[in-house]
Amino acid sequence: MITCSITVTVRADDTVVGSSEAAKITSEIFERLVELEENEVRSAADLCRRLATLADISPTMFLLTVRFGSGDVSAVTESFADMAAKTGRTRQALHYEFGRELDKVGVVFPQLAKLMHEQRYATDQKSE
Repeated sequence: MITCSITVTVRADDTVVGSSEAAKITSEIFERLVELEENEVRSAADLCRRLATLADISPTMFLLTVRFGSGDVSAVTESFADMAAKTGRTRQALHYEFGRELDKVGVVFPQLAKLMHEQRYATDQKSE
């Protein structure tokens, strides 16, 4: 579990001033969740539940999924050969582990897991 301390000050005009970068980022996330909730009933709560579930079942894929969902595909497109060189593990082991971890993403975010798989497959085809 990751915890952080957030100290905020509420101004007279009801705006919040955070004392740290984490507070500012958290405030931005909360603001976006409110927007999401206003546009689609219960979707913000659903997203929070799904992300929390993914964080519980696969902390590694939680971060990779958040990055991928924000448009950063580099973690999915990094070649297994490069990862093997960094970690000292075989490409086959990394490929197998990625597949198993991607299955966990599929439990929570099936469409996103499919996109991640397609991106990974395209990367694998390029490196062959």
